[in-house]
Amino acid sequence: MTTESHQDDLRLLRTNLEWVSRQLALAGEPFVGLAEATAIADQESADLAAISAVLADHVIMSVELDRSGFARSTESKKRVETVTGGWSHYLVEVLNPTSAVGRLWSNLPDGLAFMTARESHAIVPALYDMLDNAPMIRGEGVMFEIVGDQVLTGARRQFVLVAIFTRDEGPATTYLAISAGDGFFGFHVGHQGASFELEARASIPVTLEVRDTNGASCTFRLTIKDGAGRVFPPRKMRIAPDMFFHDHIYRSTGEVVFLPPGTYTATVTRGPEYLCQQIEFVVADTPRSLEATLIRWVTPSDDSYYSGDMHIHAAGCSHYSLPTEGVSPETIIRHVRGEAIDVGGVLNWGPCYHYQKQFFTGSSISPFAGLEHPSLQEANGVRWEATATDRDAESVLRYDLEVSGFPSGHSGHPVLLGLTDPEYPSTSSPKDWPSWNLPIMQWARAQGAITGYAHCGIGMGVESDDLPNWEIPGFASVGLNEALVDVVHGAIDFIGSAQEYPVYELNSWYHILNAGFDLIMMGETDYPCLFDERVGVGRTYVPSGTAPRGDRGAEIYLAGIRDPRTYFGDGRSHFSQIQLNAKQSASGWSIAKGESLRVSAVVRAWIDEDPASEVASIRHLPPYAGPAWHIERARVGDSRHVTVELIENGLPIAQTTVLANGQPQAITFDVELSESGWLALRILPSAHTQAFHITVADAPARPIRTSAEWCANAVDRLWAEVGKFIAQHEREEAKIAYAQASDEYRRRAAEGR
Repeated sequence: MTTESHQDDLRLLRTNLEWVSRQLALAGEPFVGLAEATAIADQESADLAAISAVLADHVIMSVELDRSGFARSTESKKRVETVTGGWSHYLVEVLNPTSAVGRLWSNLPDGLAFMTARESHAIVPALYDMLDNAPMIRGEGVMFEIVGDQVLTGARRQFVLVAIFTRDEGPATTYLAISAGDGFFGFHVGHQGASFELEARASIPVTLEVRDTNGASCTFRLTIKDGAGRVFPPRKMRIAPDMFFHDHIYRSTGEVVFLPPGTYTATVTRGPEYLCQQIEFVVADTPRSLEATLIRWVTPSDDSYYSGDMHIHAAGCSHYSLPTEGVSPETIIRHVRGEAIDVGGVLNWGPCYHYQKQFFTGSSISPFAGLEHPSLQEANGVRWEATATDRDAESVLRYDLEVSGFPSGHSGHPVLLGLTDPEYPSTSSPKDWPSWNLPIMQWARAQGAITGYAHCGIGMGVESDDLPNWEIPGFASVGLNEALVDVVHGAIDFIGSAQEYPVYELNSWYHILNAGFDLIMMGETDYPCLFDERVGVGRTYVPSGTAPRGDRGAEIYLAGIRDPRTYFGDGRSHFSQIQLNAKQSASGWSIAKGESLRVSAVVRAWIDEDPASEVASIRHLPPYAGPAWHIERARVGDSRHVTVELIENGLPIAQTTVLANGQPQAITFDVELSESGWLALRILPSAHTQAFHITVADAPARPIRTSAEWCANAVDRLWAEVGKFIAQHEREEAKIAYAQASDEYRRRAAEGR
């Protein structure tokens, strides 16, 4: 070896050890001897073997690579100490005599990653679902991780930092192989890896004494991270109710998490009606508690408003289909309670349809948030027990149906709420259902259900950012679609929103209202499909004199969605005490010609005081990037104000700004209307009321010609896009229904203003 190449090796090794030292500092796990080894590498005549000797206690495996980067020999420690529920760091010494460079590969044991495999639209169980999955879970109690993006640097001696996670206390055996060969194919028959005997000591119980603002016990959202940014429990070691696609978990007052000694940061909240609090805490060698009182900045129920997210899935999309077909009501209710949602609508659909339909009861439920599938919990080493809380009864679920993954999906996804019978007549599986939606909507309404279409903005993209605009979208997806037809036939009540770019959602709603049809818009999440961050990303607040509790809770909630004071959005801005100084009747409000109309309300909103905060950066994202509905996008400049608008027939006619500090702000608008029409309040894109229909001088509202024409042209474009997908034996009936809708819009356009 030349002096120059030796110096190159030392330089690369010094950089290597300095990086390792920084990572261990973040993890709070410094290595004895690491500073000494780095100092040796600073010496021009340093002996590489001397560095290895200093670090020997931390090296669990030594790997020698051939010129292709394949491991040709390995030596390992026979016993490695770890801690349950946490990460332990060790070094792998890589001897690289040919100075190979490139990416490192390994066969790292990967926890429960096999459970992330899922068939998003499988209607019948896959083969794996027929197995007893507990042994598979029990056998996956160890994870290895190559820390960061380490690569072969070309140094003849390099130390690779690895982290070991151990789930179970006591002894365990695992295997590790590292190669710089071509991915999986680098692991050929030979000496690429080595077995280890692990001995894991117990972690420490931390009792969660987190309570609501008034001291009540409750369920809350909790994120725990160490100094290196790792979340606990690790995503890949989770089963329900902890989601492998979340950083956070949901826990209740008095429940326990187990953590190894160390320093942590906990973030606690209970949804957008609460502030996020960060708590740094240290776990020593004895049990401790984590105490916090949640800070609630708005309580809509004080004004008799109740929240709902009526689009939640317990299977499909980000959910696993292994080891179970989605998750149970016990898991979903924990998430709903943890976001302070009053009513959660759990929609069965194509994925895992037959398994999930067992949970349909035709009424609301508020189950104990126990741990589902006890045998799987035991296999995964779960040691905590679920507890009931003072607030449990305040949240209910109702299982209903989204017609998605069915033959009619191309026409949009119907959401059927309040069903008494979820089985369409003369069908045994979703494949037997109609291939268009109007018959389904009419069947659901005949049994008293509330009907609508999900995620109305999907496929509604146009070039214009104006609201409203008159461009016709392509309808090449599963958004508004057949809602344009079904509303004419009196077969739907609402469309779902608060998910996509507001222009894509609101434009069609405004046009339908302007054409003279009464249609509700509801905020929804479509968890965990359009959004898998959490339930309640989009939500709807309904005024009700009766709290939606008990087995009729969802029915109480749904009975109020037609009230124009209902509003929807992201839960970060709120309306209450909405009043119009006009004569009210069942059909709306009326005023005399020339009479001034006063619209007043109380507004509460919250945005971070610091316009440069991490959350505030959302406003700099493109408007179509998620989250599209978020109050940060309503921030006025760098102030803490947002704009409240009064709109008439979709166009702003008055506005004011309010301070978004969580305090109630009274607003008043005095306007004169020349013709009958509709009004609404909005904080775009955070909250929007329903339409207030106003009659002026007893004259019925006339359709707006351009909006009715837009609707007619949109129906024609929709038929051209989806008509060909309707089954031949149903196509003629559908064609007639589409033509009737188009004709009605054109008739209204001819009579319009």
